[in-house]
Amino acid sequence: MEHLLLIKLKPRAPFHLGERGIGLEETSEIVRSDTLFGALCWCWTLLTGRDPNEFLEPFVEGKPPVVLSSAFPYWNEVLLLPRPLTRLPIEGDEEFQRNAEKASFVSLKLLEALSQRKVPQAELGLLEDKRLLVTHSEAEKLKASNQKPWTMERVPRVALDRKTSASEIFHTGRVVFSEGCGLYLLVRILEPNSAVTQKLKALFRLLGDEGLGGERSCGYGFFEPEFSELEINFAPGPRTLLLSLYNPKDAQELEAFDLTQSAYQLVRRRSWVFSPRAKDLQTDAVHYFAEGSVLCGRKDLPVGGRLVKVLEPAGEIPHPVYRNGFGFFVGRQEGRSR
Repeated sequence: MEHLLLIKLKPRAPFHLGERGIGLEETSEIVRSDTLFGALCWCWTLLTGRDPNEFLEPFVEGKPPVVLSSAFPYWNEVLLLPRPLTRLPIEGDEEFQRNAEKASFVSLKLLEALSQRKVPQAELGLLEDKRLLVTHSEAEKLKASNQKPWTMERVPRVALDRKTSASEIFHTGRVVFSEGCGLYLLVRILEPNSAVTQKLKALFRLLGDEGLGGERSCGYGFFEPEFSELEINFAPGPRTLLLSLYNPKDAQELEAFDLTQSAYQLVRRRSWVFSPRAKDLQTDAVHYFAEGSVLCGRKDLPVGGRLVKVLEPAGEIPHPVYRNGFGFFVGRQEGRSR
């Protein structure tokens, strides 16, 4: 049993959650942990007026006071997590098992049960075109709400040429959450008395007013944070489930995992710098283990990963720029790799 801080980001507007390579016309359903970390660092400067290095220092030293998961959807009281990339211990007919393996999200309650035992088909439910795998009781409650948790939309926009005023139409994507739905993240607090931890709730309140994601100048990304405690109960095992992006701090940490017995996905991330003293600059790319990866071999991972320096101070860049690669792991029983 572990106690975590649960932060719900209750939407006050649609979100544009872009990913590199999909363009403005598309949007994601999650906010990655490196995006959340960068946004909080920006809010630290706005809130305190102090140098962002004060926020970054413990993370740079490899002693993070908090570790953030990525932000995933919630539907009423059901918290959704990315489906683990191993085969799930489900008992049922072949068609149901194939459909379950294609689900994008699994409820937290179901994952806790799957970490301890095989779950029969009668105790499961598939919703939203079989993209959400939940317990049977959760499925009955959600179906009774008679609503879709979120919709993906494309919104027409017009761009005007600065010289000729000629117009050109383009589209942007947005995700719109229904009433009682939104995004949430989990926070593991390692140093309760640190300055970052003490101001964490204030930083999220400010971020809710500043906006999260893209197209904020068009009114997207605003939310109201709601804070509570959450107990999670994953059975310990030889594998750990990753709920954030993760970049190992060195070769020794990476070699502690048996990747031949793991199931993982790698993602390549880069971004634009958003800072009062360095804007419109693109960072170097970073490769991460992605959310939903199941890594075998480490049993002592309250903390793993690092801050990755993606820009050195030089010329137009008055300060270093980092991306967050600290991993948020939870325990999970042995499963079969794909």
